[in-house]
Amino acid sequence: MLQEQSEPPATPVTAEDIAAFNQRFPRTFAAAAAHTPDEKFTRSLDLLCAGIATLIT
Repeated sequence: MLQEQSEPPATPVTAEDIAAFNQRFPRTFAAAAAHTPDEKFTRSLDLLCAGIATLIT
C-alpha cells in the first residue's frame, strides 16, 4: 500500500483560536486539583468498585 510521505500544510494558530479553544474546553488549560495520595487512592477504589458494580448489575 502506498502512503503519502509529505506533511500536510500547517495553518497558523492565532490568539483568537486559542481563546476560542479555551472557552469550548475550559478544563484543558485549567490546573489539576491537588489531592493527597490518600484521596487519590480512595477515588481510584471508588471508581473501581463502581465499575465492578456496573458489570455485575
